Amino acid sequence: MTLEAKKAAAKEVYKAAKAKYMETMDKADWIAFCNAKRTCMLLGVRIQAEKMKRNIKIKAWFGDWKDATREHARRFWLTWSRGAQGLKEDEKAAVFEQKHLRGATVAELMKG
Repeated sequence: MTLEAKKAAAKEVYKAAKAKYMETMDKADWIAFCNAKRTCMLLGVRIQAEKMKRNIKIKAWFGDWKDATREHARRFWLTWSRGAQGLKEDEKAAVFEQKHLRGATVAELMKG
């Protein structure tokens, strides 16, 4: 197998591992994703970050607005919504969009 073929195979494994982790957010899938990324790095595969199609910004409780990729904003929403125990499920998205998210909606973030 040539180096280029190994790089192509490693990149496909990386993409599959990333997609699975982003869907499940499971620790085992995170480890598989990290291992796939490491393999790509060792082979010299260039992995480009997801380009921002829109200017999405997120804001934590004690910080300023920061630029974020769709993936980062989605992960922030999932973490935030798990911790927002005092809100009803139907209120969480509205509060998050009002106080912590600009440039997208929760529904757009959750779309695959």
